[in-house]
Amino acid sequence: GNLTSFYKKTNSSQDFKNYVDRSRFCQEEAESGFTSMVYRALSSEIISTSKAAFLLGDSVNNVVNHISML
Repeated sequence: GNLTSFYKKTNSSQDFKNYVDRSRFCQEEAESGFTSMVYRALSSEIISTSKAAFLLGDSVNNVVNHISML
């Protein structure tokens, strides 16, 4: 239905996804939630360390160091 169409549109366009995230959450909460989601996916071996670094806009070394501190 309409909800499925909304999620398809949201996931297909990064600009629209950012707009929706900004309208639903303050920017800090959205970034924190995204960061947590990326690290959860990494710890569950759903994504690689290099993919996590790419998604976070950070280096692989910084991601590995962050994991080591947890």
